[in-house]
This record gives sequence, C-alpha cells and structure tokens, in this order.
Amino acid sequence: MALARYFIFFLAFSFLGWVYETIYCTIAEKSFQNRGFLFGPVCPIYGVGAIAAQALFVFVDRSLGIPLDVWGVFALCAVGSAIVEYITSWYLEARFHARWWDY
Repeated sequence: MALARYFIFFLAFSFLGWVYETIYCTIAEKSFQNRGFLFGPVCPIYGVGAIAAQALFVFVDRSLGIPLDVWGVFALCAVGSAIVEYITSWYLEARFHARWWDY
C-alpha cells in the first residue's frame, strides 16, 4: 500500500510541477511554453524531489529520532533539491549529450 501511495504522490507532484513551470514560463515568455521533455504533462524531477523529501523526513524522524521544525524542513528541502537537481542534470547531460536546463 505504501508503494501505491508513493506512486500517486510521484504522479501528482510531477503534474503539479509541470503546471507550475509551464504557467511561470508562459507568463515570462508571453507565449505558451511546454516545459516537459516527455510526452504528456509531467516533469518527473518534481515527483522525484517530493518522494525523496518524504523519504528523507521519515528517515530523519524514525531512524535518527530528530524532530524537525519548520527551519529544519526548509534546510533539508533546500539542500536536498539542490542535490537532486545537480545529479539529474549531470545524468541527463552524460546520457543525452544535451543541456536540459542552465542557471
């Protein structure tokens, strides 16, 4: 049952991330921008980030016994999302020999 919940979270956050990024970039560029690289309205980086954050919170709470306050959650999300984006960017550049995003 937990695997099904994680899968639903992955799909929901992948879709919501695509919606957010598409709206933001469409407003910035003043024309429709499809921000997904897959077929369909999903950006899997958002789903992976949400699942990784939830797994990290469960690990910190249950295994390490460290209660997280708002700033702890913020710090873990900031560092964790930077790591996930860097690893994903590195993999996609190595695999497809293309730069998918550049800051």
